[in-house]
Amino acid sequence: MKKALFLILALTLICGVFSACVETQSPTETTTQEKVTNVEEPTTVEETTTVEETTTEEVTEPIGSVGLKYKVNPDGMTCTITEIGTCTDTALVIPSKINGYSVTSIGDDAFYECYGLTSVTIGNSVTSIGNRAFYGCSRLESVTIGNSVTSIGGWAFSDCSELTSVTIGNSVTSIGYGAFWGCSGLTSITIPDSVTSIGDDAFYECYGLTSVTIGNSVTSIGNRAFYGCSIASVTIGNSVTSIGYGAFYGCSGLMSITIGNSVTSIGNWAFEGCSGLTSITIPDSVTSIGSSAFYDCSGLTSITIPDSVTSIGYYAFGWCYRLTSITFNGTMEQWYSISKGGSWNYNTGYYTIHCTNGDISKNG
Repeated sequence: MKKALFLILALTLICGVFSACVETQSPTETTTQEKVTNVEEPTTVEETTTVEETTTEEVTEPIGSVGLKYKVNPDGMTCTITEIGTCTDTALVIPSKINGYSVTSIGDDAFYECYGLTSVTIGNSVTSIGNRAFYGCSRLESVTIGNSVTSIGGWAFSDCSELTSVTIGNSVTSIGYGAFWGCSGLTSITIPDSVTSIGDDAFYECYGLTSVTIGNSVTSIGNRAFYGCSIASVTIGNSVTSIGYGAFYGCSGLMSITIGNSVTSIGNWAFEGCSGLTSITIPDSVTSIGSSAFYDCSGLTSITIPDSVTSIGYYAFGWCYRLTSITFNGTMEQWYSISKGGSWNYNTGYYTIHCTNGDISKNG
C-alpha cells in the first residue's frame, strides 16, 4: 500500500515539472517571433521611402530666384517670365522651372527699370530675351546669358549704365536693335561665332567700350551699331558683307581697322569722325564707298582703294586734311571711270593717286 502511494506521488511531480517547461518555452518563442517582425518590416519601409523622396527633390526642385510672375505658354508645358513679382533678389537667377513649367523666355519689359538688380544669370532653359527686358536697370553690373538663348531683343539691356561685364552664350544668333544702347560702363564685348547679325544701334554710345571681338559668322553690322564707342581697334571678319550707316561713327579712338574680304559696301558715315585712323586698306570685294564714309577722319594720311570700286559717295573723304596718298589698284582710266559724288575730296590734303600706270595729283 505504501509503495503504491509513493508511485502515484512521484508520477504527479514528474507531470507538473513537464507542464511547467512547456508553458515557459511557448511565450519565449512567441516573443522572439514578434521581435523579428517588429525589426524587419519597419526598417524596409523607412529605407525605401527615404531614398525615393530624396531623389524626387533633387530632380524636380528648381534652383533660382523665387516670387517671379509668369504666364503659361500655349504648349501647356513651358512658361514666360512677365514681371519681377515679389522677388527681392539683387542677384537675379532665372530658374529653369517654375511650378513644374520650364522657363523658356523672358518677356517684353519683364524687369523694366528694376533699379535694385546688380547681377543677372540666365540659365540654359531660356531661348529668348524679350524687348526692353532689362531696360534701365541702372545698377546692373554683370549679365551671364546661357547657351540656349538664340535672340536678344531690342533695347533688352538699354541704359544699364553700370553694366561692366556681359557674357553672351554661344547659341545667340542675333543682337537686337539698341540691345546695349547707352551701356556706358561696358568696356569689352566678345560676340560669339553663332551671331550672324548685329542690329542697328546695338552698342550705341557705349562710351567706355574699348575692345570688341566680332565672331566669324557675322554677316551684317547694323546702322550706328558702335556709334560713339571708344574702340581702339576692330577686325571685321570675312563673313561680313555690309557695314551699316554710321556703324563706327564718332569712334575717335579707333586707330586700326581690318575689313574682311567679303564686304561689298561701306555705308554712309560708316567711319565719320574716326580721327585716330591714320591708314586704311579697303579689300578687293568692295564695290561702293558711301557718302561721308570717312568724313572728318582728320588723322588719315593714306588709303588703298581696289579697282573693284565703282562708286565713291558725296564727301566720302571730306575734311581728311592730312591725306597725302591714295593707292588705287587699277589704271588711271579705271580711276576716272569711277562714279564720284560731289565734294568727295572736299578739303583734303594735297594727295597723289598712285595708279598702276601712273600718278594723278591733286594740286589743292
